[in-house]
Amino acid sequence: MPMNKVPTLLVGLGGIGCSIADMASSLLSAEDRAYVGVIGMDTNVEDLKKLKIKHICTSDERLVKEYLKEHPEYCKWFPVNKFTVNRGMLTGAGQIRAISRLAGLAAQESGRFIPLEEEIKRITKHTGDTDSTRFNVFLVGSITGGTGAGLFLQIPFYIRRLLKTENAIKNIRIRGMFVSADITKNVQPSKINRDAVMVNAYACMKELNAFNLTQITKDKDNLLEMEYYEKSDRREERRNIRREMVKSRIQDEFGFDFFEDLDLDEIESDVDGMASDGANIPYDAFYLIEGTDNQGGVGNASLESIKAQIAKMIYTLLFTPVKAEEESKGDNGILDIMEKGGMNLYSSSGMCVLKYPFEQAREYVTLRWVKDLVQQEWLLLDKLYEAERREAQDRLKSDPTVKIPRMEEAYVRLFDKESRGGEGCRLANLRSHAYIEGKDAASEAVCKSAMLLKRIDGEVERILTQDAVDLAKKECKINMKLTASLDLADKEIARVYDELENLEKIINNIIEESRYQIANEVFPVSLESLDMKRDSSLCIYRTFSNIHPVAARFLCYHLILELDKRIRNLERAQAGVDLREYENIDFYGDAADGTQDAAEAVSLIRNNKMPVIKSGKKPLRILVSKFQQMASAQVQTLDEFGRNSLKLSTYRLLRERFGKMAEYYAEFFSDIQSQIHINNTRLGILEKSFVEDPFGQICVYASADAFNRMYQEFKVKAEFELPESAEQAIFRGVFDEVCISLSDKEIEKTEMEKIQNAEHMKKRLHDLFDSGVVDSLRTIVSTKGSGVVNLSIKEAIEKELQLKEGLRPMADEEYENRRIAYERELIEKAMRIAVPMFAVRPKKDFTETIYMALNPVAAELKEGKPDKGATQDKLIPERNEATDNQPVTILMEPEFSKYEITCVKAKHNYMLEELVKYRNDSEFARAYEERINNLGREPVAEGADAYKTVVNPHIDRYWHEEAFVPEIGAKEREKERKDILKAFVYAMGMDTFVREPEEELDNRILWYFTSGSKMIPVRSKGRLIGNGYEALFSALRFNRKIKRYILNRSSVMMRDIKGYLDGDEMLDMIQDTWFIEDLVQSARSIEDDEDENILDIFLKMYPNMDKEEWAKLFEGLQLVLFEFLEFMFDNNKRRINEAYQLILKRVYGYSKAGIKERTKRQLLQQGESITQKYELTKAEGKVRNHILELLKQKYI
Repeated sequence: MPMNKVPTLLVGLGGIGCSIADMASSLLSAEDRAYVGVIGMDTNVEDLKKLKIKHICTSDERLVKEYLKEHPEYCKWFPVNKFTVNRGMLTGAGQIRAISRLAGLAAQESGRFIPLEEEIKRITKHTGDTDSTRFNVFLVGSITGGTGAGLFLQIPFYIRRLLKTENAIKNIRIRGMFVSADITKNVQPSKINRDAVMVNAYACMKELNAFNLTQITKDKDNLLEMEYYEKSDRREERRNIRREMVKSRIQDEFGFDFFEDLDLDEIESDVDGMASDGANIPYDAFYLIEGTDNQGGVGNASLESIKAQIAKMIYTLLFTPVKAEEESKGDNGILDIMEKGGMNLYSSSGMCVLKYPFEQAREYVTLRWVKDLVQQEWLLLDKLYEAERREAQDRLKSDPTVKIPRMEEAYVRLFDKESRGGEGCRLANLRSHAYIEGKDAASEAVCKSAMLLKRIDGEVERILTQDAVDLAKKECKINMKLTASLDLADKEIARVYDELENLEKIINNIIEESRYQIANEVFPVSLESLDMKRDSSLCIYRTFSNIHPVAARFLCYHLILELDKRIRNLERAQAGVDLREYENIDFYGDAADGTQDAAEAVSLIRNNKMPVIKSGKKPLRILVSKFQQMASAQVQTLDEFGRNSLKLSTYRLLRERFGKMAEYYAEFFSDIQSQIHINNTRLGILEKSFVEDPFGQICVYASADAFNRMYQEFKVKAEFELPESAEQAIFRGVFDEVCISLSDKEIEKTEMEKIQNAEHMKKRLHDLFDSGVVDSLRTIVSTKGSGVVNLSIKEAIEKELQLKEGLRPMADEEYENRRIAYERELIEKAMRIAVPMFAVRPKKDFTETIYMALNPVAAELKEGKPDKGATQDKLIPERNEATDNQPVTILMEPEFSKYEITCVKAKHNYMLEELVKYRNDSEFARAYEERINNLGREPVAEGADAYKTVVNPHIDRYWHEEAFVPEIGAKEREKERKDILKAFVYAMGMDTFVREPEEELDNRILWYFTSGSKMIPVRSKGRLIGNGYEALFSALRFNRKIKRYILNRSSVMMRDIKGYLDGDEMLDMIQDTWFIEDLVQSARSIEDDEDENILDIFLKMYPNMDKEEWAKLFEGLQLVLFEFLEFMFDNNKRRINEAYQLILKRVYGYSKAGIKERTKRQLLQQGESITQKYELTKAEGKVRNHILELLKQKYI
C-alpha cells in the first residue's frame, strides 16, 4: 500500500536539486507515484538530459539583453551591467542568481511550466486522505549555485498561488531542504568559485530571512516585491499579539507562561495563516543541510554520496511512517514558532542507516558464481584449442606438412573427449546437452545434430514423395496393352515421352518452391517465426534452446562439418547428371544411319526398312521393352536428382546460417574473456566497497570475508548449473544476430555502415552476457539465497557477530545477551552519526525528534511476535548521550525495508541567527561583505570567472540594501537601525549633504552627497528623492555605501578634533568644536534658514514622518553624542555625562523651541506681555519633552 496518501509535489531546483529529486524518485513505489509528482527544473540543458524524472528547462535561447529588450519592466530589478546582459540563458546561470530568476520568468511565459501544472492536476485526482484540500510541496536544491538559488524563492510563491487559484487548495504545506555552501565550496575549481558559493548562500538566507521578517514587521516597512508574491493582508492586531508573546517570554525571568492571557482561538487562527495560508512567506519549514555540525562533519564524503543521503532523508521524511510522526511533532511546536514571531522555521535532519547491503551481497555471490562457471566450463575448449594451435604453429616452423587445426574440427573433437565421462573429463555434465544416450549400456549415444540432419532428410523424402510426384511417376510407365499395333505403340510412346518431361517439370518446381521451405522450417529467419515454429520437430529451437552455450556451440560446429561433407558429396554426385541423356538412346540399331528415338523406330518398322534387332523376336515387342527400361531409368534419375538437389540447396542455406550462428557464438565466447576481466574488477570493488562506510550508513556483514563466507554457503545450498532461462536467453540473442545479418545481407551498405553494424553487433553480444547469464543467476541468488544471501538486517547483524567473534548460533541465554549487546552497540553508533547536519549556537529551547524505524522482521519478539516494547527495552533501554538524552520513538512498519534499521534525528524551531555559518562574523558573511563592497567596480581578478567577484548576488538589484533585506541577526538589525540614526545626525553635523537646484530638471532642488569635489545626487530605489530632510533620512536605508562613508568619516572627524588635547582641555572647548557647533548653530537667529540647528531639522521632519519613527531621531542624537564624547574623553563617565548635559542644553537653547522658551522667559521677567508667537507649537513641545527625557539619562 502507498505510504503517503496526501498529494505531494517534489521539486528539484538546479543541478543538485534535480539530481537529488531523481534519486528520491527512484525510491518510490508504483503505488506511491499515484500521489506523488516529481519535477526537475534547471537551466542547464545537458544536465536535464541525464534525468529520468519529468523536467522543465528554465533556460532561454536568447541573450539576457535580448530578453530584457522585450521586457523592459524587468530592468527595474535585474542587475543590468556588462557582465550579466551579455550572457546566454541556455547553458546555466553561471552562479548569477538573477539570471536564473529571469530564465524562470521566460520559461513560465513560454508555457514550459505546463508539466508542473499537469503533475499537480494528476496527483490531486488521488485524494486518499479524507481532507481533499491538503497538499504537500517539498523543494530541494542548493542555495549556492545560480539556478536553484535563483529559483528557491520564486518557485514556492508560484506553486502556492497556483494551488490556491487554479486548484482551490487552501491547506498547503511547503517545505524546503537545501544544501549549504560548506558542502559545495570544496568541490569548486577556484577560489573565485569557492567564494561565489558562500556569497550566494549568504544572500539566499538573507532574502529568506527578510520574507520571514514580514510576519513581525509593519506592512509599510515591507518593500519586498517579486513575481507571484502576495504581501500579507493580516490585521496589525495579530502582529501585535505576536510581539506581545515575544515580549512576555523575554520579560519572564522565572519561566512562567503568559499564554493564558491571550485569546487562543485568535492565536490558532493566526498560526493557520502563518503555516498554511501565508503567501507572505515562501516556506513553512526550511531544512538546511550543512557539511558540519556542532560535533563534526561529513569528512571526505563525496558530493554524490551526500546527495544520495539527502534523497534517502527526503524519502524517509515524506513517504514513510516517519512523515506522520514528524508532522505531529511539528504541529505541537507551533506555539514555539508563534513565540518567535514565525522566525524559527529553520530545521535540519540527520540520518544514519544500519544497512545490510543485500543488493551488493547478491551481486558479489552472483559474480563469483559467474566467474567459477565460466572459468571451469565456458572457456575450457577455447583454451585447449588455443594451446593446440600454438603448438602446431611452432611445429610448422620445422615441418611444412603440419596443418593448423581448424576451430570447427578441434572444438568437436575436444568436446567429445572432455564430455565422455570418466577420470579427467571436465565437461561430463554437458554430455547430455549434446547427445541422446542409448537405452542401454550397449547402445551408443546419438548426437543431437545427427538426429536433426536425419529429420531434415526425412522432410526431403516427404516432400518428394507427395501424391503429385507419385502420380507423375506412375504416368511414366508404358501400358503394354496399348502397344499391340504400331499405331497404338506410336501413341503410347509419345505419351510417355510427354510424361517424363512433365515429371521433370514437377520435380524442378518442387525444388524451386521448397529450396527455402525446409531451411526456414529448421532455421527461421526471425525470432517471431522461431516462436511460432518452436514446437516443430524440425525447428532448431527444440535442439538448441535449453542446452548449455558450450554444447550449442559444439552442435553448430558438428552440423557445419557434417553439412560440409554432405555438400561436397552431393556436388560430386550432381556434377555428372544429364537429365536429357535418354534422348540420345538409339532404338533402331545399326540398320539405319544416326540415332533413332522410339517414335522414329516405330516409323521405320512400319515402313519395313529393317528389323530393330537381328533376332527372332518381333521388332515392335523388342522396341517397347527397351523403351520401358529407358523410362524407368529416367524416372529413377529424376527422383535422385530431385532428392539431391533439394538436399543440396537446403544444406547450403543451413550451412550459411549455422556458420553465422557459430561465428556469433565464437564472438560471444571471445567477449567473455573481457567480461570476466570486468567481472573480476567488479568483485574487487565490491570486496572493498565497505572498508569505509558510506556517508550516513553503517554497513553490516559487508566485508570481503563476509561476502566470501556467504558465497561458500550458497554453493552448498544451490545447484551450480546454468539455469535454462540463461541458456534460452543466450541462444535467442545469438539467433537474433543471425537473423539481423540475414536481413542486412540484402541491403547494400557503405564500409562505414558495415563497421558500425559490426560494432553494434559486438555491443549486443557483450550485453547478452549480462542480460542472459548474470541476470538469470542474480534471480536465482535472490530466490534461493534466503538465510544465506537474502538476510534481514537482524540476521545480518547476527551473522557479522558470528564471523567477528567466531561464534556459532546457540539457543542459550549467554549467546542471546551477546547478540543483543552487539546490536545495541551498532544502534548507538548509528544514533551518534545521525546528527542533524548544521552548526548552531548551543541552546536548549529547540524541538528534537528521534526515531528508530524498522521492519517487523528486524524487531525483537515478545511471545513469538514482533514487539515495539521489547525492541525498545532490549535495543534502546535508556536515554544516553547517543540519543542526546532524548526519548526515541520506535516506528515498526512493514513499509520499511527489512534490510535496514533507520535512525533519524531532526532539530526544529531554530532562528537563522542561531546558525553559526550565518552569523555576521562567519566566513560566509565576510565573503558576502566583500562582494557587496565590490559592486559596480571592475574585477581585480583575471580569468573567465572574474565577473563573479563584482556581480550582485541577490535576485534584485536593490536587495543588498537593508531597507529591502535587513541583516540576519536581531542584534545586527538593531545596529543597522542605530547606524542609520547616527549617520543622519553625523551628516547634519558634518554637512555631508547639500541641496542644490538641477538645471536639467527645471531647477528642481535635489539632495547631493558630497565627497571631496564630487557631488552625487541621492537616490532611493533608483529614483531621485524629494528635497525634505525626511526624504534624505529615509534614503539612507537605500544607500549602504553612503551610510558607511558617513560613519567612517565621523571617526576621522573625531580624531581630527581630539588631536592631542587632554580631558580638561577638551571639556573646556567641547561645545566650541566645529562638529558640535554645526549641530547647535549658535550664530544663527530665529529667522535664519541658511544653517539649521539639529533640533530644528527634526522639527521640520515632524509633519511628514510616522511619529514613532520621528521620536527615534532623538535616540540618534543621543547615540552620536555619547559616541563622540566617549572618544573625546576616553570613556571617562564623569566627563562624558558633564559634557553631554552641556551640549544637550546648548543644542536645545539654540533651537527654535529653545529660543522661543528663552525669549518668553526673558519677556516675562521684564513684565512684558506674551504673544502667540512665543508659545511653543505641539511639535516644538514634543522636541522639548524629548530633550528633557534625554537630559534625565546618563552614560553608563
